[in-house]
Amino acid sequence: MSWYYFRSRNHNRDGGAWGRMTRGMLPLLALQVASEFHRLGHKPPVTAGLLLANTIVYVRPSFLDRLLPTLHEVSFNPHFIIKLMAHIMILQRIVSFGLSVLAKSFNALYCYGKSTTGSVYGDLKRFFLSPFYHLDDAHLFYNMTSLLWKGIQLETSMDSMEFVSMVAILLGMSQGITLLMARGLLIFFGYERAYYNEFSVGFSGVLFALKVVLNAYSDEYTYVHSMVIPTRYAAWAELILIQVLVPGVSFMGHLGGILAGLLYLKLRSSYRGLDPLSALIRKAFGVVSWPLRFVKNIFNLQRRRISGGGRVGSTQPRFQSGVWRCDTCTYDNSMHDDVCEMCSTPRWGNGFRQVRQSNPSNNNLSVEELRLRRLERFG
Repeated sequence: MSWYYFRSRNHNRDGGAWGRMTRGMLPLLALQVASEFHRLGHKPPVTAGLLLANTIVYVRPSFLDRLLPTLHEVSFNPHFIIKLMAHIMILQRIVSFGLSVLAKSFNALYCYGKSTTGSVYGDLKRFFLSPFYHLDDAHLFYNMTSLLWKGIQLETSMDSMEFVSMVAILLGMSQGITLLMARGLLIFFGYERAYYNEFSVGFSGVLFALKVVLNAYSDEYTYVHSMVIPTRYAAWAELILIQVLVPGVSFMGHLGGILAGLLYLKLRSSYRGLDPLSALIRKAFGVVSWPLRFVKNIFNLQRRRISGGGRVGSTQPRFQSGVWRCDTCTYDNSMHDDVCEMCSTPRWGNGFRQVRQSNPSNNNLSVEELRLRRLERFG
């Protein structure tokens, strides 16, 4: 189950309960993660990275303590974020008219106001980093166990690059939708609490979005607090029940996650092929990992020449079990490898085919039986 953000009217500068947390549930979380990953054949790296990042940010080891912003500096607050955006837009307009001196004066006045009021508006850390911060052990434990289950289900059903792209898109969309809803409530209804007084942290918004994506096309039923409902509507049921059972959670953050998941599905269904962000991440990863692949290919090629394993460009293929053939260079690779050892082309999504297994019974067929089988197949 994906849980909660926190809300606070009096947002202490020292991070509130940040310094008084206990670590009692962290060993239980580590045990559960280790157990799940141990039984998996293919370990999902993006899910593991997200779990590790959230946990490291929460634990705050001493060597990272100075580098990581405090809870107070990253708590999601629409007023602070939108005030920064307005400041940037005004600066852009001033600069567009060629008034660079006025722009510098306006920026200096803004920074002076920030220093005297003690409010932190000077960056977008609140927008992008607040999902990775958690308030206490229970907050982290429930969010991470939910991420563990959803991440394994989704990442193993798609490419890891596509999964990390989806998580990044859902994070940005859920935060953005929450921001717009808070601003809309203030403008149209005069509701100030969600805009001015609510500070929130936690991965829950992204988790609600992942839940919508995971269950979107399910025809099954599930139990939500002893109620049997269609799985595709489970996120909506949890939204209401969690708000009733735990009144301190951020309803806006969770609702923003659900709407982000629905919007992502709508956009994804109207777009064919790999989304641009996935393609960009894949290309960036390819550039960064090229030196490692180059060195690995050199050692693997030398090892293959010594051991005599594998073939390239055979016109009469010898069918092998547990082998797949690269359509780019026709090199036969082990089924345990996801990248061609000769040309480093990925195995999936590029027209690769698994080399068929030979049928021992075909070797014992007579010439007449082979002729009849060919006639049946090709007419």
